[in-house]
Amino acid sequence: MKTLDAINHFGTASKMVSALERCTHQAVSQWGEYPPYGRQCEIELLTAGTLKREPKKQPPCHHHPETKVS
Repeated sequence: MKTLDAINHFGTASKMVSALERCTHQAVSQWGEYPPYGRQCEIELLTAGTLKREPKKQPPCHHHPETKVS
């Protein structure tokens, strides 16, 4: 997902920041075109899959329900 898609889904950057755990406007302003992978996982979970994380070879995401943490 792109940062702008995530912001548009929540309505405003402020609403998105409020929905995310320990997130600030300053952090979002540094994301660039794409949110960090961990935030993409969190946003995918919060949006019930409406927004999808980018398919990259990344470590397992602790926010994603299918991920098994050992």
